[in-house]
Amino acid sequence: MFHFAGQYGWLFGITVLPLAEVFAIEFTVPIWTAIIATLFLQERFNSQRLLSLILGFVGVLIIVQPGTKIINSASLIVLGAAVCYAVSHASTKSLSVTDKPLTILFYMCLVQLPLGVLLASQNWQEPNLLAWSWIILVSV
Repeated sequence: MFHFAGQYGWLFGITVLPLAEVFAIEFTVPIWTAIIATLFLQERFNSQRLLSLILGFVGVLIIVQPGTKIINSASLIVLGAAVCYAVSHASTKSLSVTDKPLTILFYMCLVQLPLGVLLASQNWQEPNLLAWSWIILVSV
């Protein structure tokens, strides 16, 4: 569900924010993942990791420039999506100890399918033949 929320927030973000801002905020995913992994997976947090996270955060600040404009709700939604992706990454790492990658992917898709169908059914439009061929190609 966290992965789905991350996708939803990211897709919303690219429709309302400049792409550079969305991608800059998305680049906070490793920062959040490292923090979550340290807190919940007992991973080591050394000085090299701290320096990498600080440099990554400075890079995000340079691109987003939060002091030059008011941070809007869309930016916060994309930031929430980044945190959701980080939770998903940490969860996947935790699950990979006991489960195979294909099993993890299968259940992730199985959980996301009803959520996607529920949200898509509100504005469903039948895909044309070209779209169906792309859907089938990507699915295979």
